[in-house]
Amino acid sequence: MNSAAEEQTPQKQIIRTLTKVTAIRDITPHLRCFTFQDEIFKTAVDMEPGVNLKILIPQKDQEPVRRTYTIRNLNIETGELEIEFLLHGDNGPGSAWAMKAKIGDELGIGMKPGRGFNPADWYLLAGDETAIPAIAAILEALPESTRGFAFLEADSSADIFTIHTRSAVRIQWLTRKGIPAAESTLLFDAIKATRLPAPGFEPRLLWAAAESNIIKDIRTYAKDELQLDKTELKATVYWTAGISES
Repeated sequence: MNSAAEEQTPQKQIIRTLTKVTAIRDITPHLRCFTFQDEIFKTAVDMEPGVNLKILIPQKDQEPVRRTYTIRNLNIETGELEIEFLLHGDNGPGSAWAMKAKIGDELGIGMKPGRGFNPADWYLLAGDETAIPAIAAILEALPESTRGFAFLEADSSADIFTIHTRSAVRIQWLTRKGIPAAESTLLFDAIKATRLPAPGFEPRLLWAAAESNIIKDIRTYAKDELQLDKTELKATVYWTAGISES
């Protein structure tokens, strides 16, 4: 028998829906934002900035292809959800869909409440193109009192755009200038060159997302050299060179 406390614990709402594109806009030549509108999105009150969701891409005469993306913006008053897609040709089902999708096209969405980042007073945010929507969502949500650095890696200056934040976090773009993303050390070098606040001085967080080998190096450095504990580090593999998400 469940206790009274267990019976009163609210269940996290899981949203699954087949929704339609209502607006499309290009942020950069390689980043496209899609807006979806659905009444069920008005109930998503516990979704935090930067939380991942699942998209299900319809396939002709086949099962939908599932991929992981980020909640870029969610307006529960209008029921509008924004997702940003990295455009890299037909190399990947998400990009292939986004290159051709038009207003009225359908996309499956699955999402549940979650935390995109831990609260802190000082942040070190780092990510490549795949993580830029999440970092932008986090930056826009941070209060004025927060400080730190955000390192965003992109292929070239054409991929740079303005991200608005009330915080005092300093945003720095790093451009590879033709170096393959999986071979770049820009994020790791920037993290190593950054001085973090002393332990116990103020709550701090290193949030990073990129290719698997890069994240492995960042995790090792953060634990061994910076001696960050698990509450101060969130380093997530967003992709692996040569391997498609299953």
